[in-house]
Amino acid sequence: MKKLFLFALFTGIVFLSVVFILSNKVYQLEKKSLFLEEKVVFYQTLQTSKDFLYAIMNDYKKQKANIIKAHKYVLNHLNEDFYKLKSKFGKNYNIYLTNKNFVITKTTFKYDKNFSLAFAKDYFLSHKEIKVSSPICEMATTDFISFSDSYQNGRVLQIGYIFDSNKIKEFKEKIKQLKKQNPIIKNVYLYFVYPHINFASKCNFLIPLHRKYSLQEMNKNKEIGFELFKQLKQKNPIFTKDSMYILSSNPFGDGYMIFKIDINTQTYQNALNNIKYILSFVVLFLIIIGTILFIYFKKVIDVIENFAKHIENEKIYEYDGEFKKVVDSYNKTLKKLHSSIQSKKEFLEFVMHELKTPLAILSLNVENEISSVAIKKLNMAYEDMTYFLKFDKTKKHIKKVNLKEFIEYRVFYFDDILRSEKKIVYLDLEECCIEINENDLERLIDNNISNAIKYSTTNFIKISLKECVLRFENDGEIKDKEKIFEKFHREDNIKGGFGIGLSIISSIISSYDIKFNLITDMKVVFEYDLRNLKC
Repeated sequence: MKKLFLFALFTGIVFLSVVFILSNKVYQLEKKSLFLEEKVVFYQTLQTSKDFLYAIMNDYKKQKANIIKAHKYVLNHLNEDFYKLKSKFGKNYNIYLTNKNFVITKTTFKYDKNFSLAFAKDYFLSHKEIKVSSPICEMATTDFISFSDSYQNGRVLQIGYIFDSNKIKEFKEKIKQLKKQNPIIKNVYLYFVYPHINFASKCNFLIPLHRKYSLQEMNKNKEIGFELFKQLKQKNPIFTKDSMYILSSNPFGDGYMIFKIDINTQTYQNALNNIKYILSFVVLFLIIIGTILFIYFKKVIDVIENFAKHIENEKIYEYDGEFKKVVDSYNKTLKKLHSSIQSKKEFLEFVMHELKTPLAILSLNVENEISSVAIKKLNMAYEDMTYFLKFDKTKKHIKKVNLKEFIEYRVFYFDDILRSEKKIVYLDLEECCIEINENDLERLIDNNISNAIKYSTTNFIKISLKECVLRFENDGEIKDKEKIFEKFHREDNIKGGFGIGLSIISSIISSYDIKFNLITDMKVVFEYDLRNLKC
């Protein structure tokens, strides 16, 4: 049972270790899965953005001529009201006019009034004719606008064309939907980088600024744009804990586009934490279940062990638990057996009592050696049976005994039996005094002598006593060493006897804590260490 318990404990520890390792592996896989999910979302958003930008570019190609046409018309009507001029072209158009310091003083777009275009002075001065720019992201409104420009009389005129707002709304809705479905998206940005004119701008798809960038903000965005451009030239794409970047050609033609998604690290971390909590809960749950099963299993083992001890000792087991039916059945059977055994014992005790007087009379009227041998054997059987029946009931009277003399006396008692069996006992005895009950000692010595007479294969038996170690030695063999002390076991059924002699010896050596050794090498030796009983 102990081995079974240790095996169960070891199995439980191994199981929990495997669960812990697998949980860690699952956590790492989920972490990778989330990272891959980020990448998938990133490329989905990139593709959606590119589709939109290419659609804007197609509109640009279609509208470029109309933008130039509107620009020329306004050039010829600069003194008219710009709002009236705008109404001629439609709501998608805005008009801008600067003073000689390149500050917008007259416009139909309120966010750009008083905005300085001086940063692009060289760009404007280089134009000999009307130029139309690629679509630009307007941060104030997040619209995409193309600007035509011309420089005359120290002033710059720009016509801004806002590309189809429905397409922008549709695109923004798609991006918002992606963000809603994937909470890891914090924000989406585009950087347009134009190395040939040393310019870079930033565009936020989702959140309008409702104002123009300040010059300082524009320079900052330009600095960030070129720094990202430099990094992405070395490694493209770049994935960090907080953001993802990819560099591609500008769908609008010249320059480059950098697509950036900011990751909602808190959402990402929350997702990982949730996985961690779930796995921790699973592990904890398994530990609790394992502990409960372990405690229950240990309790069951304890019950079985106690039950086994009671069965081994043939005792009633008081128990009120899961195995009550089995235990009750055992107790009922045991009580019946006890009752049956007790009846047989009482019967045997009665028979033995009735035999005592006839045996005594026979012992006093021995006519010859044959009769003497038969009566002694019968008397020894009687004494063994009486001792066996009353072993637990008789009060022991301990006294000092000269062991050498006692052995000589018992061997003398066997004298006529030895002659009839043609056996010779050789005695090699030293003086030894022990404290023991004489009846117990008689049964110990008599049964060893009787056993040697029965099973010796030659006529030689040796009894030695050295330093209070008593040895009975004879030729022969022991077939089953494990069973020799079992009740009613006999090595050879032909030799006769009840099979209780060695069982009686076993009871005696246990009650006196006598050390016993059985030697079966060449000869059979029963050795009893009686030094703990010395006077």
